[in-house]
Amino acid sequence: MATHETSPIEYLFIAQLAGLKQFTNLLSYVPHLCRLSIDHLHGYDHKKIQVFPKVFNKLTHVSLRLDYITLDEFEPIIRHFFHHLQVLRISTGDDLAYLNANRWQQIILSHMIHLHIFDFQHSYNFTVYHNQAFFSSLIKHFTSSFWIEREWYFANQYPSGDGLNCGIFYSIQSCRRTDYILSSQHDQIDDKNHTTNDFPLVRHVHIQNQSAIDNCSIYFSNADELTISDNEYIPCDSITTILNRIVLLEKLQKIIINCEHFSFDIVVKILCSTPNCSKLILHSLLLNEIDGVSLKDNSLFQVISNKNKMKDLTVKSMCTFEEVKLFVKLCPHVQHLSIKVSQDNFISTIKC
Repeated sequence: MATHETSPIEYLFIAQLAGLKQFTNLLSYVPHLCRLSIDHLHGYDHKKIQVFPKVFNKLTHVSLRLDYITLDEFEPIIRHFFHHLQVLRISTGDDLAYLNANRWQQIILSHMIHLHIFDFQHSYNFTVYHNQAFFSSLIKHFTSSFWIEREWYFANQYPSGDGLNCGIFYSIQSCRRTDYILSSQHDQIDDKNHTTNDFPLVRHVHIQNQSAIDNCSIYFSNADELTISDNEYIPCDSITTILNRIVLLEKLQKIIINCEHFSFDIVVKILCSTPNCSKLILHSLLLNEIDGVSLKDNSLFQVISNKNKMKDLTVKSMCTFEEVKLFVKLCPHVQHLSIKVSQDNFISTIKC
């Protein structure tokens, strides 16, 4: 990569990048970069970087998953490139130095003074010398006034299965964030009082699996967007009860369902409780011929059709002509319809 060339890119996502040397070369090539996300930054080239390029970068948001990179190797990167950083999301593993709260405190105070979101996750393994008690003694230092004053809170989790000698230390997502991902048991109740915490500033809640919503101890009172990416079975009769424990369904304005086996009768059930939803995106439609006929005559279907405010509807899977007609009847006020239809059904679909 020629160092005298530069790019005007401001936002950049990279799936994989090999080595910190490539990382530093990249930053010298994109001096206007504000936001950078790398899914896997590998530490294959364990050569110490002797000279860092002089880069007047504008990085404010960085998201990295580090593979085989120690904190000793990563800290110089922070010193040279992260002085304007406001948001750091980082996933690490193995190196115990990442669990040194005092070292992180010094790094942040010295080199990331503008940081207001520190989203941290570290995976580790138990050994003969480093057992659960050892890791607990390290992690307790993340509860000092430095972390509390910034509202940066953390939790620690050990797997319940026998023979699993590992753990994970992670940020409890800050109430200041507008997006929240429910992806595991991290957000479940683990106390006897079953206290529910409200995150009023979160606008978008993303549910990634069934276990994440069972006994969830967080409520998002002002969320207006919901994404469901769970392919596990969710009972139709209790779906609204389950979701109402997490969000106020009446406030939702946008719903995204990224599930391959999410039946249409569950969609109908959800829409019945979300009268203000104006945008719906479906990954696929699970509907058989019998369901289609019975749904159109269903009183619940009629109620939704009369009161919903759906203006924008997207179905990413291939739809039959009958399925399109069903959607049009369900959402008669739709202004923007994005669907996939076969060539044979194209003219009929336009007419409906």
